Amino acid sequence: MAEAHVPRRRVPPRERHHAAPTHPDGLRASTVPTLLLLAEKSRAHDIHQASASARELVPNIVTAVLPAVSHHTVPTGHPAHLNRDLGEFLG
Repeated sequence: MAEAHVPRRRVPPRERHHAAPTHPDGLRASTVPTLLLLAEKSRAHDIHQASASARELVPNIVTAVLPAVSHHTVPTGHPAHLNRDLGEFLG
């Protein structure tokens, strides 16, 4: 059986946007409403600093702190708080 010949062609690189979505300029240009939920007892980051940085970078952001949970227990620690904050944001 003969091998099929597949012509090789150079694939042009994707066009690069002015700023990637996670680049500060891309975040500042975002028009998407964004919800940032922070875990009050998170040891992964300083929630106050993360909240302040996010509010500085993302124009349409809503931040909320979920009380008495770590970043591991956000979905299960206090589901009523999580559901309330999600409902208010999405409602």
